[in-house]
Amino acid sequence: MNYNVKLSLVFTFLNGTSRGIWAFTVLSGYLYVLTGSNLLVGLAEGIQGTSQALVAIPAGIYLTDGIGRDKTLKIGGIVGALTVGFTLITLLITNAWSERGRYIMLCVALALWGAFTGVWKGSLESIYADSVREEEKSKYLVFKFVITLLSNTAGPVTGIFLFIWRGDTWTMPELTAVFCSGVSLMSVAVFVLFFFDDGRTLGAESEAAFGQSLTHPNESDDSQAGNQALLTAKDVDETVRPLERESKLGSGSSSSLGELAGTFSRKFLTRESVPYIIVTSDVLMGLASGMTIKFFPLFFKNEAMLSPVSTLLINVITFPVMSACSKLAQYSSDPNTGCLGRVQVCLLTSYTGIALLVLMGSLKSVWQMWYVICPIYIARTAIMNCNYPIRKSILMNFVPKRLRGRWNSIDSVTRFGWSGSALLGGYLADTYGYGFSFLVTAAVQFCAASTWWLLVGLVPRGNAPVIDVATTPNQGRDGYRAVAREGEAVSHFDDDIDGANGYEAKCKVEHANGGAGIVTSFYSQENLVETRRSQKDNKDETTYKSINNSGHEAEG
Repeated sequence: MNYNVKLSLVFTFLNGTSRGIWAFTVLSGYLYVLTGSNLLVGLAEGIQGTSQALVAIPAGIYLTDGIGRDKTLKIGGIVGALTVGFTLITLLITNAWSERGRYIMLCVALALWGAFTGVWKGSLESIYADSVREEEKSKYLVFKFVITLLSNTAGPVTGIFLFIWRGDTWTMPELTAVFCSGVSLMSVAVFVLFFFDDGRTLGAESEAAFGQSLTHPNESDDSQAGNQALLTAKDVDETVRPLERESKLGSGSSSSLGELAGTFSRKFLTRESVPYIIVTSDVLMGLASGMTIKFFPLFFKNEAMLSPVSTLLINVITFPVMSACSKLAQYSSDPNTGCLGRVQVCLLTSYTGIALLVLMGSLKSVWQMWYVICPIYIARTAIMNCNYPIRKSILMNFVPKRLRGRWNSIDSVTRFGWSGSALLGGYLADTYGYGFSFLVTAAVQFCAASTWWLLVGLVPRGNAPVIDVATTPNQGRDGYRAVAREGEAVSHFDDDIDGANGYEAKCKVEHANGGAGIVTSFYSQENLVETRRSQKDNKDETTYKSINNSGHEAEG
């Protein structure tokens, strides 16, 4: 396992455990006990989300993709240390200011937490993606997601023991003690950020499968902008085997909604649209979720009449269930094991979670029946969020390596929606009740999830193999070479063509100053690569040489 991957997983676990103690149930409870208002709880959460949004994009563009991932993470470590110190001072020195003053100080602390997350999140996601082979991204993202869920379970478990020790009540002394314990643990996670190293990331092995431009390696970015030849999503769909076609949810007829969506996507959109569609959906989903996510603990406190330990126990159960659902989602979307594609799995899980949230908001008569409302909440949360690794793997498949910092930062702006709309959620909860805010959330989430129909027909099933594409020097801009590494082409391209280990990978390209062409790469058992390019009129066919494992030059 790569060095940066190990560090990422360690930080993820420590960060998740810390936040699992203080950032969910305890923070909402503390703010509510301090102010007695859902609206002020939402305001404080909105400040945190706004701060992260303001910091994330410039940090991604000018720091992560500018000075480097590791240096940005070190800056994040400095900001994190200051944030931890300021928060502990705010919580522990209670005699220096009034309750209003403490609320203002806590809002400043939350703004610092938002800035801290805005600095490290995009860089961590980018250096993790840069340190994993492209065809293994989905697997490693699920692995990281599971670590996150385990840490989010460890946090509430720790909180339960702390509340049992201090007292299982929603009172300020108990909430403060647990709050400080969780924040203190973050100091250990911050320390890890100083040890990441860009020199230990991977090269072309971690490049985006569909986010590359086919350009001459010596050309500048300005030249590439005018002369690049792009592998379009339509071309990918037409050249991979039928298994990868995403236009159908099942074996439905050609008039099904999935088929129509796939046809529309391939006709009017390209693979360059994919990141924009995903981020737009995530921002809308964040806006929707922000209206309720921070108020679930208060819902269980004020409506279900549950204690802090009982509320934390719900989280302890939820995250393992979410982990199992995530594994099932990956299994279902895997080309070798599942019957659905990645986009279809995301649509199915999102719609199921939305339906369960509508059920929660509608069944007011069972809110105080914990044995009914808690299972509905657990199932809703687990199913709704289990597709996160799949969504992230699709985004990374379509974003070039050199732009991952800014795209991860833009993606993290969903945190703005997640917390920014908490103010509206607080107003709705105070004015119309928690049930109404759940229904409004479900309506917006439905719109956000539905944008994924645009990805049907654009996103190949599973993680397509990496094609190392470069301009052939002796052919100028119109000659291209595609090389598929051994064992990668078999799952996504043509079948075995020689009865042994030879596989053929084909991709169409559009030349900036020429017609359409087909690049064919043949990988044999002896590591001989035959590459040829044919223009539309079948002229100018060329065979190139390669080097086998023994170091001998061989004709392709």
